[in-house]
Amino acid sequence: MRSLYLDIGGTNFRFSFESEELCEDGFFATDRSFLTKIDELISRFKPQRLGASFAGQVCNGKIISAPNISTNEIYFEKYFTDKYSIECKIDNDLKCAILAEAFVRPDVESLVLLYVGTGFGSAYMDRGNIIRGISNTAGEIGHIPFKKSDRICGCGKNNCLELFCSGTALQNRMKDLGYDKAILSD
Repeated sequence: MRSLYLDIGGTNFRFSFESEELCEDGFFATDRSFLTKIDELISRFKPQRLGASFAGQVCNGKIISAPNISTNEIYFEKYFTDKYSIECKIDNDLKCAILAEAFVRPDVESLVLLYVGTGFGSAYMDRGNIIRGISNTAGEIGHIPFKKSDRICGCGKNNCLELFCSGTALQNRMKDLGYDKAILSD
């Protein structure tokens, strides 16, 4: 089956296409045009199904918000299913990651995943079930109140944990200490 898989993160947008004849991977920088890039990938590869993980709040096939990706609410599954008549699924990136961990660790019933990337988040699994919470927001620990900062979080607040323990926070701290960008990119 022709399948296109997407990982839409706060910094990078990765894709993987698989079919009987071809396997191809790639990535782009994530920006507001990520939907256009998905359209281009679908036109190029003509998948029968599309699976996506997204660094933000996703509920019932809809992107609700993304503190580190500039976007509005999007009925993602409906949009691509209606436009291309393909099977389409999307979920929060860390919910997808914990499913992958559970797949490779079938004897482990309960898992906790902490992820430091552009932002900071987590996912939880208990007895084989993902803990999703109201509106699929369990694990959004990067946005719990921590302490005041001079910086503003992608969600608009200035007291999120993510401002102190994320890849972005680490880069900001290194810049504050005088390290140049070349060192930070390593």
